Amino acid sequence: DGEFPWGVIDPECTTRVCDLYPATAQCAGGSKVVAAAELAWDDIAQGTHPDCFFISAVTALVRTDPRLVARLFVTQDVSPSGKYELQFFRDAAWQRFTVDDRVPVSDERGTVLFARSPTK
Repeated sequence: DGEFPWGVIDPECTTRVCDLYPATAQCAGGSKVVAAAELAWDDIAQGTHPDCFFISAVTALVRTDPRLVARLFVTQDVSPSGKYELQFFRDAAWQRFTVDDRVPVSDERGTVLFARSPTK
């Protein structure tokens, strides 16, 4: 993606999920990253960036079977360091990827670029 080249995200323009939603139970620690029984397709809203192909795919999965989304998360518990391992089925095999919980924001108010909670 020319607009957001790989590995070139200014840390000043990102924030951790728990900094955006500090009152959530997930940020208190000791909870699961994804509780499939609690997922709903309308829990995900598009952020300010118009490219939403991945968010659309995740929303479709949640609407079809939330357990499929939960299976993507190898790391099951909330990580204090913000590091998570996910798996995606690619080229006829499961492949694991490590990600962090930092999300791109557009300004000091923390306006999330790609996806957000529809109520916050």
